[in-house]
Amino acid sequence: MSIKEVLSVTLFAVCLSLVSIPSHAASIYLVPDATTVDIADGTTSLDLFMDFAPGESTVGGGIDITVGGAVSFVSFTSAPYLDGLNVSPGDDTDFTGFGVADADNDFEIHFGSFAGTFGQNKLGTLTLSLDAVGMGTVSMVINSKWGEFFSAIDFNPQNVDLIGATIDVTQVPVPAAAWLFVSGLVGGFGLLRLRARS
Repeated sequence: MSIKEVLSVTLFAVCLSLVSIPSHAASIYLVPDATTVDIADGTTSLDLFMDFAPGESTVGGGIDITVGGAVSFVSFTSAPYLDGLNVSPGDDTDFTGFGVADADNDFEIHFGSFAGTFGQNKLGTLTLSLDAVGMGTVSMVINSKWGEFFSAIDFNPQNVDLIGATIDVTQVPVPAAAWLFVSGLVGGFGLLRLRARS
């Protein structure tokens, strides 16, 4: 093999390895992202996660959550990670929080740290009421008050994927065997009453 061929093969191998490196996008998402629940359950819960790679650490931003369709917002319970962002001395206690007062829609969550926030972390649990049979949705957008997420490395705006969820609210029918059993009992009692009269 000539040097030119060796260099060509080496260059090809390097290019192939660079293409195969998975790209990582900063994201905030709900788990599960699609679920089916029985309306008789009354409520359902979704866990909210953030996933920022170390090279994509954020100084913060805010998301707005909109709940619609067959479900409605009940509550948000923050996870220890989110609560822990305000415990270091000198932290701005307004830098991380949540509530309805600053929400553009149903609820808002804002978080970050001047030192940079990164990794895959659970932010909390969203509890939703199952109001009707049908499809419910939970979507997220950037909150107008707390704004975009910014890189802790170069302070440029970050492109964060906001991934919502769908909830299919169903009504589980009583199994046919149970109906047959109950109707058989009613019929049997009716026959016993007729026999007792005669």
